[in-house]
Amino acid sequence: MTELEVAECPVCLQSFDDDVAIPRVLGCGHSVCEACLKQLPQPFPDTLRCPACTQLVKIPPQGPSALPKNIDLLRLTHSAPPLNPHTRSLHNPTTSFMPHLWPPNFDSAWKDWVLPEGSVHPASSTITPPLSSSRPAFASRVIKDNQKVSLVRITMLSPESDSLLQLSYFAKVMSALNRMEHGMRDQLRLILKACSIRSSLVSDVYGFWHSLDDSFLYLVFEDKKCAKFTEKIDEVGYSPTGANFSFGAMGMEICEALMTLHSEGLVLGCLGLGCLGFDEFRHICVDMSGVLMNAHGVDKIVAESIAGKKIINDSKMVTVYFDLLKEGIFVAPEVFLDLLRLEGVVVECDSSRFKVGRRSDVWSLACVLISAIFGTNSIQTISSCNNLFQPDSCLDFSGAYTSWTEKIKSFLENTLGADHVLYEILCKCIDLDPDNRPLTFGVWKSLKYLVSKVQLNDLACLEESNMQHCIALGKISQPKETGDCHDDTRIGHTENEAVQKYITNIDEGIIVGVSLGNFAVANLKGHLDSITGLAVGGGFLFSSSFDKTINVWSLQDYSLVHTFRGHEHRIVALICVEKELPFCISGDSGGGIFIWGITNPFKHEPVRTWYEDKDWRYSGIHALAVHGTEYLYSGSGDKTVKVWSLQDFSLLCKLTGHKSVVSSLAVCHGVLYSGSWDGTVRLWSLNDHSLLTVLGEDMLESGSSVMSLSVYDDVLVVCQENGCIKIWKKDVFKRSLHVHKGAVFAVCLDAKCLFSGGWDRVVHVQELLDDSGQMDVRSVGLVSPESVITALVCWQGKLLVGCADKLIKAYYYYS
Repeated sequence: MTELEVAECPVCLQSFDDDVAIPRVLGCGHSVCEACLKQLPQPFPDTLRCPACTQLVKIPPQGPSALPKNIDLLRLTHSAPPLNPHTRSLHNPTTSFMPHLWPPNFDSAWKDWVLPEGSVHPASSTITPPLSSSRPAFASRVIKDNQKVSLVRITMLSPESDSLLQLSYFAKVMSALNRMEHGMRDQLRLILKACSIRSSLVSDVYGFWHSLDDSFLYLVFEDKKCAKFTEKIDEVGYSPTGANFSFGAMGMEICEALMTLHSEGLVLGCLGLGCLGFDEFRHICVDMSGVLMNAHGVDKIVAESIAGKKIINDSKMVTVYFDLLKEGIFVAPEVFLDLLRLEGVVVECDSSRFKVGRRSDVWSLACVLISAIFGTNSIQTISSCNNLFQPDSCLDFSGAYTSWTEKIKSFLENTLGADHVLYEILCKCIDLDPDNRPLTFGVWKSLKYLVSKVQLNDLACLEESNMQHCIALGKISQPKETGDCHDDTRIGHTENEAVQKYITNIDEGIIVGVSLGNFAVANLKGHLDSITGLAVGGGFLFSSSFDKTINVWSLQDYSLVHTFRGHEHRIVALICVEKELPFCISGDSGGGIFIWGITNPFKHEPVRTWYEDKDWRYSGIHALAVHGTEYLYSGSGDKTVKVWSLQDFSLLCKLTGHKSVVSSLAVCHGVLYSGSWDGTVRLWSLNDHSLLTVLGEDMLESGSSVMSLSVYDDVLVVCQENGCIKIWKKDVFKRSLHVHKGAVFAVCLDAKCLFSGGWDRVVHVQELLDDSGQMDVRSVGLVSPESVITALVCWQGKLLVGCADKLIKAYYYYS
């Protein structure tokens, strides 16, 4: 036995009763408790929006208490059993034209890191403020004009080629990120998090940017234009006779920068002298873009040195490792050996058992401090083939490394003295076994003692996070310029694999359907003049044209099924009504209205025809809309909206107020929307056809004539002659879009997808985002039918485009 649902208020979800939650019946037929009705906002006088169906309904001037009480609902409430939550019906999801290019949770995690297309200027290496983003890091930071940036290549997008749907800039970036391996994305996520902590010791990161010139995806970092470490080393370097405050402070800041990164689970794995600099206040700064470039350089040197070999001898291994040190890139031995393993080299030395971790950065830190102790001359020595980093060639890797450390210790002892506070800890830092090295915090305490002469043994260790990723070993350090980057920057095309699928070849019907990749297009030929309208009903596609005919097309194979003839003037409006006996209504420029039966087999004669009053000053019908099986609305050149009865086809009334041609009509949730060349949209109640409000009256400008409009749920999209698209939500203006170059003749709003096309011969596909009440619009891509777009319909995942060149193009995605 089917359980009855408990009647409850759609607002407060309380069960209806006779005392508190009294059900009051609205004009749309839904019931809402009286207490909630009193709290609902009234967008217009004596009018509110039903919370169940969102229709605008009239309420008595006395208030909700004057509405009738739903006695039958109260009677059912008292007798209904408890609700079984599993008995609620579920709506089948509608088919979307756009495929899921990336998961929904992926969008929320990465979308705020995509920089605007024109924000970065590679020629000058600058970024343009402000950056519009909801990310708190952007909202709280003021970016200076001509802020310098550094660009690091992350991955390469395949070269663009001809295709059906060209993805937008944003979609290209998100698709590239989505194609990355999980490990690479995890490392990027850690870098973004670590560089967004607003530490002056680590360069900031702004996000991802795609270069249209070289098809690379870049990670954009702040470039503080610091003085190079090597240029200022003598000013902050170690002095055997001085207090060494600057040296100690410099070393402590490097330690603090590393500890900041380690706290986020990020290990550098390599640190070069070029990654460090001093800002205008002589504070150290770790350039993360330099770290990434160093990591890429290390990987490149290792790959070129082994030349694809799977086994290399100890002599070659020693040479490759110390070549890195000569370049001033300090890579811990365990990191180097792991790099060899990643390149497929079999490593059998004893030191290969050591694991990469936070202490690997301690090794690099010690090399930087040792370089600072030796000063400029020694840094030049480090970068050249000198005995300092030249091992004994007869030793294996462990022996050569031990020989090298003995030389370093000898230099330190001669420079610092064996009893110096830094001597012991630096010697431990370059130990081959990472477990014998101190943590970064231990080095920091020694440097603090050098500056203040105070022991800090009571301080707790600040490094407790485990390593999650090492930059030097990650995929980011190994960007691939070719290979597994598939060309989906334009969906629907795979280079060298253009698959042509001819669906049918019928005279005056569909000529060709070319399938490229996962997007297909079918060209429907049959009209002799420009397409003026498209409508779907009864399982068929209907198209009207200036050739005074209506063609009926199969939605299965796109063949021409039938042609309606009878109009004496150009057909300019077309709609379908889906009822028990579906029918099609067409209007022409002479004021004629024709009703056609659309049940197969089709009849040649219309079911009904009539004409509105003719006036030589005006141009007949311009738009049609229908409300159920009761009313037909026609927008006319005489500036009125006419209301016709679909029972006896009589003229019931005229809605006046527009100052020019009524060019477009739409019906949704109890409201009739009429757009006019006067630049306004009027909202009329379907209950009594009274005027509710006028939209756009305060935004009139040159070329603001309304050419088309579309309504979905509580969102209204209005397209104008000047190419502007305006969006209202719940009758409140949200934003304007300027993506078209010329008049926008057609628009279709399908759930969250907005399709618009017009004079510029481009159909823009955009996504509407309603985030916390803030309407945002994001470009997904565009379709270029190569003709002026005059009509648009989106139906069950198919985008149907009517063009001025007599063609109808059907675009669809298939799995």
